[in-house]
Amino acid sequence: MAFYITRLAKFYEMADIKCKDVVLSVPSYLSNVERQAMLDACEIAGLKCLRLINESTAIALQYGFFRKKDLDAKEERRVAFVDVGHSKTTITIASFVQGKTKIIIHKSDRNMGGRDFDMALVEKLGGDFASKFGADPRKNTRCVIRMLEAVEKTRKMLSSVPDAPINLDYLLEEEDLVALVTKDEFESLIDPIMRRFRDLLNRTLLDSGLNADHIHSVEMIGDCTRTPIILDVTKQIFNKTEVFRTLNSLETVARGAALQSAMLSPLFSVASFVVEEYNALPVSIQYNFADDGTKNTKEIFGRGSMFPLTKTVTFDNKVGDMTLLVRYTPNADILKGLPYDVSEYKVGVGKPKKQDVKGGSKVKFQFKVENNIHQIPELRDTDLIEEWTEEVKVAIKKPVVPTPPADKDAKDADGEKKVPAATAPTEQDFETRVQKKSTTTKIDRQCNSHAQPPALRSQFKQLEEQLTIEDRKFLDLKESKNKLETLCYNFRENLSEYGNYEKYMEEAARKAFLQTIQETVDWLYAEGENAILEEYQKRIAAFMVIGEPVKKRYIFYTSIEDSFKRF
Repeated sequence: MAFYITRLAKFYEMADIKCKDVVLSVPSYLSNVERQAMLDACEIAGLKCLRLINESTAIALQYGFFRKKDLDAKEERRVAFVDVGHSKTTITIASFVQGKTKIIIHKSDRNMGGRDFDMALVEKLGGDFASKFGADPRKNTRCVIRMLEAVEKTRKMLSSVPDAPINLDYLLEEEDLVALVTKDEFESLIDPIMRRFRDLLNRTLLDSGLNADHIHSVEMIGDCTRTPIILDVTKQIFNKTEVFRTLNSLETVARGAALQSAMLSPLFSVASFVVEEYNALPVSIQYNFADDGTKNTKEIFGRGSMFPLTKTVTFDNKVGDMTLLVRYTPNADILKGLPYDVSEYKVGVGKPKKQDVKGGSKVKFQFKVENNIHQIPELRDTDLIEEWTEEVKVAIKKPVVPTPPADKDAKDADGEKKVPAATAPTEQDFETRVQKKSTTTKIDRQCNSHAQPPALRSQFKQLEEQLTIEDRKFLDLKESKNKLETLCYNFRENLSEYGNYEKYMEEAARKAFLQTIQETVDWLYAEGENAILEEYQKRIAAFMVIGEPVKKRYIFYTSIEDSFKRF
């Protein structure tokens, strides 16, 4: 995956896009192991992943952001998105108001899509072929690939015509596969798949707590949604006379991810749009303290809760020294074979610092668990909170007694103007009060998770850079070989008798250059097969020194007449 992301980054560099911040879209059903692998691959590729966004969220974001004027500020519009791809199907229901979308629910079947429709046809046609000719093309990989290509075209044709032919010449043992597939026959073959599709729609609608009348409209996404029976079943379940296709099936997920990237990046200024996510995988924690071997389990992020979300758990009279296991609950729908455990933490012992104060101190152990923006649950903070009381002196505020205004014309017995006597300072009084104080101290912890250790990620990153350089050298070698071969044949053709370049080069030099060209051609298919890149570049440079001036003279003299005419 890191190699694939590295290649994608090269395309952006070729388009003069230097940004290293990306948002990657992933299927909504991915668990922690798969999501963490994507983050590690992104880091190994030298990119910073701002967010792993669910495909269903990207679709809803792209739908709601560009329909702000069509949405009401208060009244919700609930829209169902039916995404049937090549190998998976996802049903999403989201509500929209101006400036906000909420994912109400999403459900997926990661093994149902157009691939299954094609395989149903391959099984039928392959079985008929085996019965007729005694050779089974389903056991031959090459034959299966040819049949898959043919039945995919046939399936798409059946979206608009009642029947479609299949013709494959010399499929196996010099026998041809010739068949006519009708729409009714095709729908009969995929009936088991359609029952699963119908069940997925019903379960999504039921678990959302809504009925068909609450759904404003249905958006179809994915190439396979053009299959008529898919449209008919969708209309029936959602009780709609028509469904819509206002989103670009090929680009809507990418556009939603790009929009999210612009929102998270400081390089762009994008209008605010709030997305409230849906957590489909419930998460629980299992913990036990060293002084008490009892294991306690608690569900902390339920199915349907939003994310990112942080939960705080506090224990009185504890100082840490705890083992914490973050895991999916047993009823979480994750791929068979993947671990339910997300991460395990060993929390150290916090050291109280105020035990010697008068009256002692009270301690609390507090930790925070977050379902982060990537939908990966993790332990965030482990703190020791210490509370105590202290006696402090507080100044008593005395009421201010107003001083009568002095008589400006008052005089003493000698007839002199009276000067007001200075007020003697009063002594400040204090009272003793009890104040509550607290301090928070971080507690160290060790983590064991599915994330690659930093040192190993760094090692993989260096290895990926080295492999990329080697790949580039191989491609440069291949390009240089093709370029030298092209130069040889082009110059030989144009410098030969009656060639375009013949009269623009002296005869002796022309014959010598043709001899060099022939020697180079012989070298290409002999020693040149194992030559290094530098040898090819050296020969190309030698060709350009001799041949490029000839080519320029030809272009000059053949175009000068037209240039004079235009002048």
